[in-house]
Amino acid sequence: MRREFVRQINQILAGKVQIILNYKLDGLELDSLMEQFPVQVSKKANKFYSYGVEIKGFIKEIIDKSRTRQNFDFFTLLATNEIHKIMREYSLSENTQKYLLDIQNSLSPAHLMLFLSDSSALIYNVNSGTKGVPDLFRDNSKLSLGQNAVALLLIILNASKELSDNRPLIIDQPEDDLDNTYIYNTLVGEFRRSKNDRQIIISTHNPNIPVASDSENILVLKYNGAYGYLYKNGALDDPEINESVLEVLEGGEEALKKRNDKYRNIVKITM
Repeated sequence: MRREFVRQINQILAGKVQIILNYKLDGLELDSLMEQFPVQVSKKANKFYSYGVEIKGFIKEIIDKSRTRQNFDFFTLLATNEIHKIMREYSLSENTQKYLLDIQNSLSPAHLMLFLSDSSALIYNVNSGTKGVPDLFRDNSKLSLGQNAVALLLIILNASKELSDNRPLIIDQPEDDLDNTYIYNTLVGEFRRSKNDRQIIISTHNPNIPVASDSENILVLKYNGAYGYLYKNGALDDPEINESVLEVLEGGEEALKKRNDKYRNIVKITM
């Protein structure tokens, strides 16, 4: 179920975010299998140290192939004497059969309880939303706080729609640690698409989000020195809401005019 869920999400988010499942044994279990178990097998078989080294190499091969198969049923199959299935499922060569009987004789109930645990890793296309630029996926451990936030938002917004999750979504300042290019090229488009299927409530100080996302209802909050309160709310085409957005998010008319003056040689702006 977990693998299938990840497969669905990866299909939905192709080109934006990918989730990778990593499979491994617990550290203590792995140490025991790689160090103690080969010694036990060689002793029980009355063979030399070098044989234990061979068993260790064989166990390592089994563990590596188990990760590829995403399943660790080697000891269970051995306990039920399904040798041919082991040979087939683990793609073992004929000369490795000699190890199976000695390992089988050394099995304990604890070995039948071993399984691969999975952990998830997230890789994000840092060029997502930027046209004409090749995909560049990075592990989430190498992302900025803002990029990590965008990656998680993409999962929430895209996957939830495909999986019919239309619960209201409340987001506090998604613009933190992000530049305006990311906000406009990536987040704004996602908010516009998602708002048709669910209610999205966003607290923000960035004008791109309410303006470019075509917000239906803007709530202007103010502070009177003792507590915050709702000053006005409505659509952006309401003159009072428009003026409040200009004042609170743009810094006022004078601030906007000064910024526009700086860009007149690059962008045609009419005021």
